[in-house]
Amino acid sequence: MTDRDQHSHDKRLMSHAFSKTTILQQESVIYDFVQQLVGRMMPFAQSGKEFPLLAGYRCMTLDLITEFVFGATPKAIESEDLNDPIIDQIGDTATGSVVTQHIPFVRKVLRFLSKNKITIPGFPDPVLNLGLAAKRGLEAMKTTSHVEWTMFKAMSANASKQGIQLRDEHLIAEGILMIIAGTDTTAVTLSTATYHLIKNPEIFERLRQEVAPFMPNKDARPSFNDLDHLPLLDACLKEGMRLSSPVRSRLPRVVPKDGWTSHGRFYKPGTIVSSSPLYLHQEPKIFHDCEAFNPDRWLVSPEKKSEMLHYFQPFSRGSRQCIGQNLSTIEQKITLATIVARFAPVSVAKDTIEWGESSTNALPDTQIYATMAARDM
Repeated sequence: MTDRDQHSHDKRLMSHAFSKTTILQQESVIYDFVQQLVGRMMPFAQSGKEFPLLAGYRCMTLDLITEFVFGATPKAIESEDLNDPIIDQIGDTATGSVVTQHIPFVRKVLRFLSKNKITIPGFPDPVLNLGLAAKRGLEAMKTTSHVEWTMFKAMSANASKQGIQLRDEHLIAEGILMIIAGTDTTAVTLSTATYHLIKNPEIFERLRQEVAPFMPNKDARPSFNDLDHLPLLDACLKEGMRLSSPVRSRLPRVVPKDGWTSHGRFYKPGTIVSSSPLYLHQEPKIFHDCEAFNPDRWLVSPEKKSEMLHYFQPFSRGSRQCIGQNLSTIEQKITLATIVARFAPVSVAKDTIEWGESSTNALPDTQIYATMAARDM
């Protein structure tokens, strides 16, 4: 969305639904989905089999974001192979967006085809498929009476107060974005953090000891506010986000009418400038041994931490920063705390994570396997 006024308007309609206070009212729902994930992981842990971390986390985050937005889920976490067609479509869309960002004409063609529901044999349109998934979610929300709160209901109610009627096409477009942004990004970060914790059992144990007082048994559901004050938990997830940089595409910005000067170079109005957050997160002058998983780098003096936070931008910055960062952060902390409380590290399948590159970090066939043992609680 390039129109600044339209962007500001839409963001105001959504902002309340994504506030920390609003999301914490859904805290029990987040725990419900995390427990479903634990239920899928437990048989693997009890039998000593490798568990596909990224697949499991993707299913959980997909179910959670669709519940949050529509009040209905594809129940991906219940799928036999821990996969869902929507997950593949998210990967295809992320890969294709690299092309459409640089060749806008292709985007216009795809938009025309999607709007008119035109398909080309042998040329799948993942955006169209995600649009159909969002449409199903919207229809389910309208016909299900027991669903009291969803992001779309809150957004529509906010618009109605201002005398605005949101069209279904508008909500479907927002739904596509929410499905993409709310699934892979959080799943990639959780997979990265969990993988490195299993690979570093001494850090895993330190984190377990930090979490244990708040999760003394398998039914414990501590408040997020308690977990949010745990320094090592926060540090482990920061390292997960820093190393994975879930959104790796260059985030374009348009130079304003007065122009812009950076490092002695002047950029004319209308120039598109961009950079990947990955370059910031792996700047060796700021993050020593930048490719290493080292949560302790965040447990330092306030001055040093402030310098790192200046370069730490997994959700971007400014008016265009990710509106869903509160949901992602809360989801991540509750999930990782539960995993380290319920399981013990055994091994990882590969010595390194082999990421595929697209606008987000992972391609559909990327996978991370690890083995954990179940704890008696």
